[in-house]
Amino acid sequence: MNELISKNYCPHCSLFWQLEEKQMERLSQQQLKSMLSENITCRYCDKNFTFYEGMIEGIITAKLFRAFDLMYDFSFRDRTFIMLGQMKTIKLPKEMKLKEVVLSTKAPAKLSSSYSREGFIESFDVISSELNPETKNKILASGGWKRGLPEIKDWVEIEYHAYGNTKDQRENEVWIELLSQIMKQIQQEQYSAAILSSEIMFESFLDKSLFISLKNQGLNDETSYLILESVGNIQTKTHKLLEKLEGNGLQINKSVNKEWEKLLRKRNKIGHGEEIDFKKEEAQQALKTALEAICTIYIHTDIYT
Repeated sequence: MNELISKNYCPHCSLFWQLEEKQMERLSQQQLKSMLSENITCRYCDKNFTFYEGMIEGIITAKLFRAFDLMYDFSFRDRTFIMLGQMKTIKLPKEMKLKEVVLSTKAPAKLSSSYSREGFIESFDVISSELNPETKNKILASGGWKRGLPEIKDWVEIEYHAYGNTKDQRENEVWIELLSQIMKQIQQEQYSAAILSSEIMFESFLDKSLFISLKNQGLNDETSYLILESVGNIQTKTHKLLEKLEGNGLQINKSVNKEWEKLLRKRNKIGHGEEIDFKKEEAQQALKTALEAICTIYIHTDIYT
């Protein structure tokens, strides 16, 4: 759960607030659970919200780079120059399984990257397109560089951001992988997929939590898996089974439970093939609901210390 703590925003005024030194110290001492439900007063709008509400707001409003930060354990960012129409090899600071490369430039040229997606690599290639004469003449005629674009030259400056995993990286939990996927889906306007994935993310976290709880009761792995498989209804798992094992089900938080049941109905409609034109706000609400449900289980059960 600690990996979710990065930039936190007030859910009322959407302004960024930074962790205080004491909070950072408590995080280093693995005291996140006790912090999540604590109230915080926004220094800008003077309204109150809980720590986990600020954490979730930070995830909902994050850019795509935040999704990569969640999924991968190493990133490398730098600038370099490349000749138009040519390829340049970029050396990485360490061997890594390269997963994502984000390229940008102010020059009117297209950039692409090339690298092996299997195994550990030490470098990747960046290819720049040439300017065709028509495009070049249009830019020259409009004086484009005078409005902030660079002057047309054979060499252009590019910025690159590489993300990947190093040899010593541990495997991410499935729900964290799904969270990163949902953030990308929202950025790419795949709103139905994001809503569906949000519910799957919650169910993944729930199953993992129930499995830990069953193991804590003294059951072995096989028996725990059999019990989870035999309880096929997700609402039974979320309410009755969780309450039986831990004393509290998701219904301990009525407002979160109500929103989760709305999310479940949307998931069922998508799963049954109904074509619905969902909006970005609905996808963000689905992600928010799933994260709030996860935090509710995390806070109100003894599964996590």
